[in-house]
Amino acid sequence: AHVYFLRRILHDFYNPVCVKILANTVSAMGPDSRLIVCDMVIPQPVEVGGNAHPYWMDFSLMLISGKEKTLKEFEGMFEEVGLELVKVWPSELGATVMLETRLKRA
Repeated sequence: AHVYFLRRILHDFYNPVCVKILANTVSAMGPDSRLIVCDMVIPQPVEVGGNAHPYWMDFSLMLISGKEKTLKEFEGMFEEVGLELVKVWPSELGATVMLETRLKRA
């Protein structure tokens, strides 16, 4: 496929499981494919007086072994499976963004 889309999936798991999910997706991708990850990104550093929703979601996800992630955490997972971040697409839904990735170019 040309585009793979993961929406609110990776926040349900800790990073090692996310890496497995991403690696499985990468194995199906072609050289021109894109993977779009739509998820919440925790602002770093913490924004005093900013939107608290991502932090409350992170606390809630701890109950089911999930975790909201920072952009740096997403980039680390992408790097681990051979993806590179192309663009961060913001949305009007606060901390929810779309992360456009592709296979790393040699």
